[in-house]
Order: sequence, then structure tokens, then C-alpha cells
Amino acid sequence: MKLGFFTMPLHPAKRDYAETLKEDREAIVLADALGYAEAFIGEHVSDRAETITSCLMFIASLAHETKRITLGSGTVNLPNNHPARGAEMFKHDLALADSSVTLDYVLDSLVISGTVPSVVDQILAFRESVGDFGTLLYAGHDWADKALARRSMELMANDVMPAVNEAIRRSNAAH
Repeated sequence: MKLGFFTMPLHPAKRDYAETLKEDREAIVLADALGYAEAFIGEHVSDRAETITSCLMFIASLAHETKRITLGSGTVNLPNNHPARGAEMFKHDLALADSSVTLDYVLDSLVISGTVPSVVDQILAFRESVGDFGTLLYAGHDWADKALARRSMELMANDVMPAVNEAIRRSNAAH
């Protein structure tokens, strides 16, 4: 399984615009250096807290600084899609009623966090419930604590994903 990176990117509205763009670029360059396979960047044109208004322009600014990572648009503009399709994107089972796709459902079903062993277990349990998939996206947001954000990305790349892939390898070998 590969590790990918996703950023909205979300920052407090009062932060310096240039500084937030610099941090978002640094996060993608770091992801590339750590061996993340893919990075998806969101965009918002009407929200002061999300400072990338064109993910394609932002991606273009990274092309010469990244070596291996695949860059792509991570945007889903819900106003441009049918509302029923919006709920489907978050369902683990398409038979689930749209009204069941609440914020609590998304947080309980799709957000993985904790210690390295806990995150490994959660990823493996998620894989067991939905089936095999190729890339897990790590979501990066405002770097209020740059050292902590960097450490989190490093733990995912250097500790969590190797443990996940080893568990998958052992499971496949046993079958």
C-alpha cells in the first residue's frame, strides 16, 4: 500500500497569505522527500481560510521542486455535483442511507489518528472492512506547530506504512 498526502489547505484567516503558501509548498516537498507516492491539493475561491485559489497553478509551482511524487487536484466542489453523489463519496457501503452520512459518521469511519501501533491497527481494520486499496491519503492542514506536523508526516512514512505493508505481506504469504 502506498502513502499519499492531501491538503485542503486550511489556515486561520488572519495568517500571512505568503507564509501559508510557503508552508503548503514545504509540506508537499517534504512528502516527496519522505517517499509519499501522491499529493492532492484542494482549492477554494470563496474562503479566506483556504488560501489556494487554483490548485493547478499551485501544482505547477511545485513541478520543478519535486522528484517522484505524483501531483493532482484534490478538489470536489459540491455545488458543481449532484447532492446524492456528494454523500456517496463518504459511504463505506452504497446501501447506507444518505441521511446516515453525518459528520459523526465521517469522523468515526474515515478519520484515523493515534499512536503508531494504533494507527497501524486502524488502517489494517479499515482495509479489512473496505477491501484492498492502493493509496492511503494523509491529510495535512495548518502547520501551527511545524515540528509536530513534520514529525507526524515522518511517522507515517517511516514507521506506520512500513508496519502496515509488512502486515499485509505476512497476511498475503499466509494465504
